[in-house]
Amino acid sequence: MNLLLPHRFKKVGVYMAILGIALWVLMQRGVVHQFLTFLLGEDQYNLDVPIFYMVNVGLTSGGFFGFLMGVYCIAFSKERVEDEMIQKIRVDSFQFAALLQLPLIVCGLFSFLLPGHTNIESEIIILVLVSSLMVFWFGFIGRFNYMLHVKLK
Repeated sequence: MNLLLPHRFKKVGVYMAILGIALWVLMQRGVVHQFLTFLLGEDQYNLDVPIFYMVNVGLTSGGFFGFLMGVYCIAFSKERVEDEMIQKIRVDSFQFAALLQLPLIVCGLFSFLLPGHTNIESEIIILVLVSSLMVFWFGFIGRFNYMLHVKLK
């Protein structure tokens, strides 16, 4: 069963990841808010229709999920020559990434059981889960490319 994307999706994934993270960073820096203020004027910010909020949430979500889809395209794209050695490196890299991610999830979730944490804030839990997701994919992509292009050459 071969579930990998064609090799051309690796380049598409790189572009999607770069555009997604750039869009997210621009939104976090307030550039989108300044641009909307320039386009719509400051009066639009105080209306009952929260257009700034809707656009910011839409661009943040689009940037994050565009970045995530780019990372998936990078991770699940075939190499130019896909043989048994590359498949073994791919499986070993997945195992490495899973072993890297699991202690972070356990430590992050058990940190809420320590004394002094009476209220669990959902933002912290989301941050732990998103960061463990990123550690998994960056760990996989980093180790896979390191083993394939640096270690074996």
